[in-house]
Amino acid sequence: IIRELKIEGGCNVQFALNPESSEYFLIEVNPRVSRSSALASKASGYPIARVYASDLKRAYQTGEVVARRLHLPIIADENLREIYAGQWEGLLFTEIAEQYPEDYHCWFTDIGHCRPTGGESTEELLERAEMVLEKIALENPDSVVAVATHATVIRAVQSQISGVGLAGMKDVPWVVNASVTELHYENGKFTLGKIGQAAHLQELRTDMPANV
Repeated sequence: IIRELKIEGGCNVQFALNPESSEYFLIEVNPRVSRSSALASKASGYPIARVYASDLKRAYQTGEVVARRLHLPIIADENLREIYAGQWEGLLFTEIAEQYPEDYHCWFTDIGHCRPTGGESTEELLERAEMVLEKIALENPDSVVAVATHATVIRAVQSQISGVGLAGMKDVPWVVNASVTELHYENGKFTLGKIGQAAHLQELRTDMPANV
């Protein structure tokens, strides 16, 4: 449905399914802006001085909603992008498992040492993420900033800062979409604050599927 309608970003889809067949009927499609709005409300509780975002549309749109609520400009940076998935781009995870079983098995069992087929390795992702986060921290001493990025970026950075590294990334859970994870930077070092705060989402909370 998403592909046929050429929807960019998130949306809510309502449909009716015939229990006696695989036939279904599309009832309604709405852009998913409610989670971003809930996140913006959460963000307004912080003394945020600047808003940064990945230049990829989904995270950028989330950052825009937050920036608009706080009356701040948004600063896009390509180094905050999600992992480049190469030949996996545009595929469902069920399709990836069928077409690239060995690489998918690595992703599912040892994500920290994985490279999507023809794409970017998790190690390469972590390297650029650490670089841009430190740059942002140094540009904003003694300030609170908001950064809208992606799930694999957050998971890799969390693994590194927590001390388990990429080897232990497989045991670090995904954070919830539009949740809040805090990083603190002091004396040239990052530490973790609260991780994956999602109470502000209430019924809008969506967890990662089990096969991701």
